[in-house]
This record gives sequence, structure tokens and C-alpha cells, in this order.
Amino acid sequence: MNNVSKKIVNSITNRTADTHKGHYGRAFCVVGSYGMAGAAIISGLSTLKCGVGICDICLPDTIYPIVATNIPEAVYSIYKNQNECYKCLFNGVNKATAVLVGCGSGNTNATRDIVKYLIDNAEIPLVIDADGINVLKYHIDILEARKRPTIITPHIGEMSRLTGLSIDYIKGQKENVALNFASKYGVIVVLKDHNTVVASPDGKTYINHTGNPGMATGGSGDMLAGMITSLVAQGYDAFESAVAGVNLHGIAGDMAKDELTEAAMLPTDMIKMLPKVFKMFIE
Repeated sequence: MNNVSKKIVNSITNRTADTHKGHYGRAFCVVGSYGMAGAAIISGLSTLKCGVGICDICLPDTIYPIVATNIPEAVYSIYKNQNECYKCLFNGVNKATAVLVGCGSGNTNATRDIVKYLIDNAEIPLVIDADGINVLKYHIDILEARKRPTIITPHIGEMSRLTGLSIDYIKGQKENVALNFASKYGVIVVLKDHNTVVASPDGKTYINHTGNPGMATGGSGDMLAGMITSLVAQGYDAFESAVAGVNLHGIAGDMAKDELTEAAMLPTDMIKMLPKVFKMFIE
């Protein structure tokens, strides 16, 4: 068993009696867009399932009904236009203990502006996924100025777009590519692939060996991003949260494979496996 995962799972599952939701962090998830409500649902559900006290989901009003129907436990910051969005960002960031951005956001100018705002203004850990990563290539240097922990979660294709390196080169040099990027920009890199690599700016690495090809389906990355955000929001070290998130995500995938087969499993099935995953690690 991964010792980091074991330590974190035992901590989040062994709660003291005299606590309330405020003791377990507040995740602010800026996710989803018209046509991409599923990404908001999957990332929000996995955030909650990993123990965070409050999950505040910031999304456009066009997808609010379907997301809220699927996640009644979340609270919502809803906007109709870009001006309202920035009010939501300001209020959400000032209440939260960690932020997630990019899942299902769309590769648009609006997403680019939102990501830049969060990089510049979020004085808390920030997790950047999916289209949040894709839009970074336009102003990647702003990462270097951030003072708080930042985690990016690119798959190989997103890393290629971000760095200009070929997919074949990155696949052959995953650890070096992740380490070099982490060191240059001061971020934690979760480079997703078979045997995902987690690299920190100070040279630490973790290579994951859980998971299976059944996880190669839309929504798996949204689940992982939510899991990592949940752990960081609860106050765990950013690198350890990324390591545990990747490891536990893979175990959930392996459990789903055993019950459902690689062909028939979905990210929502993997989310349902998380209680079983946690029970594996509880002492």
C-alpha cells in the first residue's frame, strides 16, 4: 500500500466527535460549461466523496439545474454572464481553502481570463485541469509568480500543447519532462498516462502503478482533479495530496474493472468505489 495514501485516508476517515463541516475545508470548483455539465458533476461528486466539508461549485446558469439535481450536497455560485462570474470568483476564493478550475470549462477566451484571474488572485492552493491547462499556453509565464501551491494535471496531449514537445518524446521521457516543468514554473505536475508521474518543484517524484485501460474514458480526469482538490482543501500537503489522489484513483479504477470489466466501467462507477477504497486503508 502507498504510505502517503494510507496516512491521508486514515486521517480523513477518523474524525473527532466535536467537529463540523467547517473543520474539513471548503473546495471552490470553477467547472463546467454549456454541453459539459458532466465534467462539473463528476469533479464535484469526487470532491465531496473524498471528505471535504463544503464543495462550492461555480458554473453558468445554463447547466445549474442538471448539476444541482445530481449533486444536492453541494452549494452553488451561479452566473449568467462574465461580470457575474467575476463576482462569484471573488467571493468564492475568499471563502475557500482550495480552488479547482478547468474541468469542462471549454477552451475559450473566457476560460483563459478566469484561469489568469485565479492564478493572480487565489491566495490558496489551486488545481488546474483540462481546458484550464489548454488555455495556459497563452500566458504560461504567469505561473512563475504564484506564491501558493499550484497543481496541474495534464494528460500527454495537453502536456504536448503546453510545452511544444512531441507526444512521443514526452511518453519516452515522462519523469524528466514533468520534473523540468515543475522546476521551471514552480508547480506540482501530475502527468497522466499509463504509470502517471507526479513531480514537485523541489525534485520529488512519484510513479503510480495502480489503474487500468478501462479508465481511458471521458470523465476520469475530472474525477482525479476533484479528488486532489478535496484533499488539498482539507489541509493536506499539496504534493502528498496529488500522490494520494493518483494512487486512490487508480485503485478505484481497478475495483471497477474487477466488478464491471474494463469495457463497461465509467467514472461514476469509480466514484462509487471510493468508500471501498478508503476501507482498504483504515487501520
